[in-house]
Amino acid sequence: MPESLALSPRLAPGLTALWQSENSQSLTQGRGYAHPAAVPPGAVLFVGLATSYNQTQNVNGDPAAPLVFDVTDNPGAFYRREMDFLAAVSPRLPYGHLDVLYQRESDPKVLQAALYDDGPGAAFGTAQLQLTHDLLTHLTHLPPDQRPRALVVANRLAQELLGYFHNDATPTARPWLGLTFTEQPGLPDEEPFYRCEAWGMVPVLFTVPFSGLSERYNTPDKKAKKHARLAATLKRLL
Repeated sequence: MPESLALSPRLAPGLTALWQSENSQSLTQGRGYAHPAAVPPGAVLFVGLATSYNQTQNVNGDPAAPLVFDVTDNPGAFYRREMDFLAAVSPRLPYGHLDVLYQRESDPKVLQAALYDDGPGAAFGTAQLQLTHDLLTHLTHLPPDQRPRALVVANRLAQELLGYFHNDATPTARPWLGLTFTEQPGLPDEEPFYRCEAWGMVPVLFTVPFSGLSERYNTPDKKAKKHARLAATLKRLL
């Protein structure tokens, strides 16, 4: 079995330079960047927005120190929901998680306001997204036994930042990464899945968060049905 891919060698140089940039100082809130320690080979990789800020997790009590954390050996409740969902689909599938942004922020509205301020916040977010794009491109082009089995993007703003909602007919909308996702043939009782040319043959699925409720899926029943359709797709694909 191949070893898990450590993320620090790929992320730390770019993130350190970005966090040390003079233009970024007012945007980090004095908090260092954060990312998972590794991605297991052959994982179903869940993609979220950003790591929540919890001061008890600061490295040596220093909020400005980078935080590299393990999501599998000591998972919080957020990751546990994703892990339990995947275990119900197939207990043999390894789990992974990656956020599209590396800021430590619990309130997505704070991130959204900074991203859309038409100033340094947008540039700071775009620089983080480019690192994520480069990392996902690398991961999805690893040998078949090492690359992710599927990408599951479970946050609406993360989906927007990847380009899922971008429409060339609406030029005023910010494209962000501007990736193109092509829907693939599926079954009526399943969630659709997509291919992204930049990510090769790894299937991409978009769903609602596993914690809380969304604006559209605003009852537990609606959310459960959405995730049941997602589970059906994954069971067929994987």
